[in-house]
Formats: sequence, C-alpha cells, structure tokens
Amino acid sequence: EEVNWLFAAEYADSMGVDLISSSVGYHAFDDPSLSYKYSDLNGKNSLISKAARLASEKGMAVICSAGNEGNNSWGKISTPADVAEVMTIGACDLKGFYTNFSSKGPSSDIRIKPDFSVPGYKVNVASPGGYYAGNGTSYSTPMFAGAFACLMGSLPYIKPDSIRKLLMRSASHFRYPDTLYGYGIPDFGLAY
Repeated sequence: EEVNWLFAAEYADSMGVDLISSSVGYHAFDDPSLSYKYSDLNGKNSLISKAARLASEKGMAVICSAGNEGNNSWGKISTPADVAEVMTIGACDLKGFYTNFSSKGPSSDIRIKPDFSVPGYKVNVASPGGYYAGNGTSYSTPMFAGAFACLMGSLPYIKPDSIRKLLMRSASHFRYPDTLYGYGIPDFGLAY
C-alpha cells in the first residue's frame, strides 16, 4: 500500500495537483516483520514518509490524518503522519475538546504532531440515505483539506508551507502546542 501511495503521489504531481489529502496511516502489517516500531516514526524511515516528504518538497500541500489509535494500545500517530512537512490532522469534538480516539504525538524525534485539531467527532457525513454522525480523523482531515484548498486559492502566490505557518500562528494552541491538539484549531479567516 505504501508503494501505491507513492505511485498515486507521483501521478498527481505529473497532473499538476497542488494538494493531497490522505486518510491512511501505517504502523502494523499482517506480516509483523514489516511493521514499524515507534522509533521508526521520525518522518524519514518509511517508504510512504519519503514519498510524502518528496511531494511536499515539490510544492504540493500534503495533509494526512493523525489516525484513530488514541484509545488503544498503539496510541500514537503512524506514518506518513510523522513527516515534518506533512500537515497532520487530529480530531476534536464540536466544542474543540480532544477526542480520545485521535492518535497522539509526538513523532519519535520529538516534533509536535498532530499539527492541527479539527472536528472529527459526531460530524455530519453525507450518505445515500441522507447523512449520519461520524467519528474519525478521516472526517477531520478532508474538512481541513477543503478549507486549506480555499485558502491556497485565495493566496495563489504563497507557497503551501508558508500558508501552513500562517495557520499555525492563527491556531488556538499556538503559544502552547502539545501532543494532543498540536497547534490547535486553526482560524482560516485570521490566517488569511
């Protein structure tokens, strides 16, 4: 699957894509010899982390879910959420409080992860029957990605990494980032 992600990112780059939103994360595989240890999650070891970092270096905004491992034995982010250049999105509830399923940081080299927290608990999700209330960082990540894409369109001459830094400075926990909220809930209006 990591190889498929790399091929997809390479294809996206060839098509001129500006943003990748990815709700995948890896740490454990069916073959345990392929699984990662927490010490591997430094943003440089896994194939998918190398691919995500390269996509970011080529100018694409790469946004990834933190994962839903917060309340189980693993507890931590996985890869490619460990990459410094990747915007890793954790989940909070609609009032802005951390949800216990959202994977925690930091990366194994002690960098703040997740980068931001976005509602991912009991959020309305479209379905063939109307909608349902869903939970997960796979819901918070595309919401952030959609807003980030709008901000990119509004600031076409600013690189994605600079926009990310504006969002960090606008976020609720900017002065005291941590391993649950990251820099907190971003304020896209203030960042703009």
